[in-house]
Amino acid sequence: MKIEGLHTTEGNGRRRVVGTIIWEDSDRPAQETYFETPIEFGGALTTDYDAFAVAAVVPAFWHGERRLAVDGPLCPTLHDGLRVAMAWLREWRGLTRPSLSLEARPRPGTRRAPERAGCFLSGGIDSLSMLRRNRLHYPRSHPASIRDGIIAYGLEVEEPEAFAHVLDNLRPVARDADVTLIPVYTNIRVLEPSWTLWNDVLQGAIWAAIAHALNRRLTLVYLASSTSIPYLDPPQGTDPRLDANYSSEELLFRHDGIALSRFAKTRIVADWPVALTHLRVCNDVSCYRAGQLNCGRCEKCIRTQLGLLSLGALDRTQAFQTVDLSAPAVRAVIFSVPWYASYEQLVEPLRAIGRRDLARLAAAQVAMRKGRHWRGRLGEVDRLYLGGALRRVKSLLSR
Repeated sequence: MKIEGLHTTEGNGRRRVVGTIIWEDSDRPAQETYFETPIEFGGALTTDYDAFAVAAVVPAFWHGERRLAVDGPLCPTLHDGLRVAMAWLREWRGLTRPSLSLEARPRPGTRRAPERAGCFLSGGIDSLSMLRRNRLHYPRSHPASIRDGIIAYGLEVEEPEAFAHVLDNLRPVARDADVTLIPVYTNIRVLEPSWTLWNDVLQGAIWAAIAHALNRRLTLVYLASSTSIPYLDPPQGTDPRLDANYSSEELLFRHDGIALSRFAKTRIVADWPVALTHLRVCNDVSCYRAGQLNCGRCEKCIRTQLGLLSLGALDRTQAFQTVDLSAPAVRAVIFSVPWYASYEQLVEPLRAIGRRDLARLAAAQVAMRKGRHWRGRLGEVDRLYLGGALRRVKSLLSR
């Protein structure tokens, strides 16, 4: 794979930095990729190759490209970090292909922007709790105090009208927290549109790439953790052991909140009235409308409602279009997801408020998913290290 032709354009009130991705060992066409901001933030966009290298390295490695050749200098710190990140992915996913060769000239490490921190701000439990903790723990004069909130178009939200609703919903939160909202528009997921790979190997790198695209303005960018330390395995596409390697000398990319459970994060959001009012956890963009971004019926909505119910905060928000926490409604959705961490954290809080019916459902979900989780892990060990011996023994015994 080659990355070349980096240039900037302006039009329709926006500034764009563009690079061409050329696949060499995969039967894919050359792809013009970009990062774009409103013109008022155009000075934040860099003309370095770092952002494109971070975005391209995982798809290149995953699809068997022999090299990633960058037609320009790359930060040496980032260069080394990308090699470590690929080593983690190779180990975690049991890949046997050779490591990707990174070809780029080293760039002198000179910081070009004053110290300034930003974060990715989706409006969900993870990002809102991260912003709130930052406000409570860091003086405004501290270089790690968040001053900008980045919201990305083209990843999880790809409809202009839905994105406009997301921005409108976040503005009161940004005003209350005294942060500047920066919309970033990108098509970088054309490199790998699979949502499975997004979740398993790619997510952290894409967020980091967007952060690097803004490194003329930002020197530190936080990405909220979506899990906590006891639930790090199996590893996902955003992980503290992985994401730290996407940093450069110019920009520190920090995975934040890994020490907190989702229930603890929900408590933080529940104690912040403006965040509780403008919460966005739902991924069903088809149901978005002005002032209402949560369908109230999907698994993410139900899971969040259960946490707020346990904290006595559900009746203090109108963020959900519907609320039905009857046992049949909860049972209909919570067994549809492969993870169990959030439900394990809800069992005792639900019992404590007298909702033993919901506590039993949460416990049943945990028991089912833990069983499948450990069977899956055992199968992975058998495949990688035992050559399928356990599977053959099981087959023999079943016969």
